[in-house]
Amino acid sequence: KSFYLECLGVEVRCLVGIIKALLLAKKELERNVKEVGAEDEDVRLLRSFPGIDYVIAATLLSEIGNIERFEKESCLSSYCGVSPAMWQSGTSAVKAKRRKRYNRRLKGILFFISLSQIRLNPESRDYYWRKRKEGKTHWQAMNALSRQLIKIIYYILTNRECYRRERIVH
Repeated sequence: KSFYLECLGVEVRCLVGIIKALLLAKKELERNVKEVGAEDEDVRLLRSFPGIDYVIAATLLSEIGNIERFEKESCLSSYCGVSPAMWQSGTSAVKAKRRKRYNRRLKGILFFISLSQIRLNPESRDYYWRKRKEGKTHWQAMNALSRQLIKIIYYILTNRECYRRERIVH
């Protein structure tokens, strides 16, 4: 029994050391992103939107790349996976279905921003609950809110203007 407990203690100490090293590396990385992001104009523009910090802005910019490669915001929302794909075969009715090819990391970041918007922004919270009252599920309402956020992000990056609350897109 004592051998087992001794081995277990060694394992726990090693794991704690690894966790501490990872937390230290994370803190260092966040500090570096903040230093570099403070000098970047696109990061400054995106940070004007509530709920977007340096790390999220840097992730958005790295995943989107050059905003000019998207002709309009609907192309960007398709790339993010927040707009439905239309499906029709022959004379059957047109159906909306979930996209299979999209940037999963970008969609995850958008959902993270959407959750913070529901918590922080009354207009976003009202929009989310309006979609829920229309009969949409939680994930459908989150997708709809993410689509609205893409419109705002696209506007900020293409027009090179800081976010102003009176210009809410609904």
